[in-house]
Amino acid sequence: MTTIISHSWTDPGNEASAWPRTVAATAIARPVLDLLSGPRCPARVHSAFFQAANLEVGEQFVALTAPAAPWVPNGLALASAHGQRTLLELRPGQHAWIGGGKIIFPDAGPRITGDTAERWDPALARNLDAVAPAVLAEGFQYLAALCRPELESGDAFGQSGSLAWHDLMAPFAPRIAGALDVLVDGLARADRAAVVAGACRLAGLGPGLTPAGDDILVGACAALTLLACTGEPRLRRDAGALLELRRLIAETAAAQTSALSAAWLRHAGRGEFSLPLLRLGQALASGRAPAIAVAAAELVRLGASSGRCTLTGLLAAGQALVRRYTAGA
Repeated sequence: MTTIISHSWTDPGNEASAWPRTVAATAIARPVLDLLSGPRCPARVHSAFFQAANLEVGEQFVALTAPAAPWVPNGLALASAHGQRTLLELRPGQHAWIGGGKIIFPDAGPRITGDTAERWDPALARNLDAVAPAVLAEGFQYLAALCRPELESGDAFGQSGSLAWHDLMAPFAPRIAGALDVLVDGLARADRAAVVAGACRLAGLGPGLTPAGDDILVGACAALTLLACTGEPRLRRDAGALLELRRLIAETAAAQTSALSAAWLRHAGRGEFSLPLLRLGQALASGRAPAIAVAAAELVRLGASSGRCTLTGLLAAGQALVRRYTAGA
């Protein structure tokens, strides 16, 4: 377990009046630890919502999430999130400092501490036991049966929610489906150029901070991670190529989308995922139907459509890769 050492410093002005309260982090994702425990550096609130806020720290993003929100690979889960409009009443553009075990908001904001927080690792590969291809294939088969009604109705692209969300997503659905077909075909045929073409077409496609196309690509990265972790000889031989495809998908899309979505894609390119997606990956590797059902239900509740789109990418890419490696077996 990593220990965060809290340092003290003196800033200009009256610190006591600048920080009306202290909020403890209950969980910290491993990729955030270096920023949080390192030297103090400036940050800025990029976006703020009722359940989450995103801090921009140079080219990196740190997510602050409410107690009931899912854990994310670049995040700190908070013990409390008081705020009538946004998390801790943070506002876009607000200045902050991160480092020395704290996040502070000099402009009448809270102080966030991580001294007693649980550390968790969002790397899927480090949270898996041995993965058997046959068991993984059964897991994807069960997931497909579980999701078929939703996928056939178009709900995977966010079309089942509010009328407003349907109006936003409907124009993108045909393009998303076509681009996903290109990506899946490339994965099934081990065609690197087709995979890149599919990623290019999906990148930034759809509304929202994390567009549907990007969420689909995050799911595809999770599928590649699962296949690369299996112990079958052919897959062991191809593991490096699968992980290179994962990196290529993420970097290709990250260059064509919003800064925040690009940050999530880069985590996916390193095999780091939100806790709901990580749990679904674990469940698929176990082949246990009840665990798959519970984890899939948890994932689809993520965001307005992010969870459903991520699940779509995971399932489509996973089935294509399983067919590729089990054909003729």
